[in-house]
Amino acid sequence: MRLFPLVLLASAVLGAWECVIVPARQEGRLEVIVSDFTGLEHKDYKASLTSTVAPGVVTPLRSPKQKIPYGSYVLRIELAGFKRHEQPVEISAPDTEVRTDLDLGTIGCPEPPTILRGQIQNLPAKQEIWAKAVPLRGPGSVESRVHGSGYFELRGLRYANYILILTTADRILHQQILFSQKPGLNAPITTIQLSP
Repeated sequence: MRLFPLVLLASAVLGAWECVIVPARQEGRLEVIVSDFTGLEHKDYKASLTSTVAPGVVTPLRSPKQKIPYGSYVLRIELAGFKRHEQPVEISAPDTEVRTDLDLGTIGCPEPPTILRGQIQNLPAKQEIWAKAVPLRGPGSVESRVHGSGYFELRGLRYANYILILTTADRILHQQILFSQKPGLNAPITTIQLSP
């Protein structure tokens, strides 16, 4: 006879713990600034976001004032004459701004990679040095160890401005902005003079 009130009491207590509070859906705006490698800004591009949380959900971008639910996306930009561009984007604030450079398109042939080459003068003795190229805009850094002679070469870059960074294990030795070059015997070698 006492079992029935205990069951009612247990179900009432468990029912109280099952209450789930769902936060209000948060949304932000994404502004995309698109330019080419010369720095010229373009407005007539097509852009869309594909959700990485719910794969396959594509949201076309029609306006910078368009509200987008917070989350992780892949931004796709298309413009006639340029290679299609994709990059990850996180919408987690009321306003998010993304800058990107488009690469020129090619017809029927692969895009040629570019390089950065350099020769370091006054190389620090007995220190491992690395050269790293970080694009001024967009993703895709490349790094390589500097040879004992001071020579380095960074391959597989796109036609763009890069920040060249020379580092040891614990400090930055040098930074400068360089434009990547077409590979070949005539590709310039940047001479970098380090302080002794």
